Amino acid sequence: MLPSGEETPIRFKTEGERWLARYFEEVRGWAERNVWEYEPELPGKRRRPDFRVAAEGAACMLEVKDFGDEICELPTPLRVLRPYRRIRCKLDAGRKQFEEFVDEVPCALVLRPGPTADTDVTSPERIMEALLGSCTSPSPRFVERYSGIGAVVTLRWRRVRLEAFDAAWSRLKERRGGRSPSRGTLASLCERLQAEAGDDAFVLGVTVHENPSASAPFPSHLFRGPFDECWAWEGGMVVRRFRGPALDRVVAEAHRVADELRLAS
Repeated sequence: MLPSGEETPIRFKTEGERWLARYFEEVRGWAERNVWEYEPELPGKRRRPDFRVAAEGAACMLEVKDFGDEICELPTPLRVLRPYRRIRCKLDAGRKQFEEFVDEVPCALVLRPGPTADTDVTSPERIMEALLGSCTSPSPRFVERYSGIGAVVTLRWRRVRLEAFDAAWSRLKERRGGRSPSRGTLASLCERLQAEAGDDAFVLGVTVHENPSASAPFPSHLFRGPFDECWAWEGGMVVRRFRGPALDRVVAEAHRVADELRLAS
């Protein structure tokens, strides 16, 4: 937990580490159910993971990686897979950090997104493709390589009104057989959401991507905040297993607005 005023403040090294610690302290009920340590010294271990979390009697390790200007070097056979190159560089860094722990406790790599297309980690399909090689037919090479990573967890500041717009837009397209709505419908949608979506707040949430080939499955129930999500791979598809109650309400309201606009058009 964060130290009290009389203790030495924690000096986090990266913005991603600060985001995760803020999540631990600000998500209602999380700190009451779980205990966390920053860069713990563990007997008999050379490496120190960024965070050790004790959750409901079980421990897990979290390693946080930010996307910066680092040079990305992958083994030669993997360099041709450019769309996921920088994500896989982080996966490789996490895999090495977890080598001493994978046979003892679940481990998860936590990613803070970057500003460029190749550091966008907001798509569950993109994360699963990087982790498995293919969502339809996982590659044995990647399955074995990343088996020590129980899950990939992404940090994300969500803008509530934008989440509502994306949900409503997707609903309208779905109801139109994949065709985009007209400009008039778009203008009406923006007007309705601006009036009905409430405060245009930014909220911190995480998305868990479970690794189906993990040697030690990650306890995904660790992240069940109001704006969190959990995704898994099942039968060649990436499926949602959990959506936080606050995010669920935003999506449901956006769908209601979209359906009313469609009926009125």
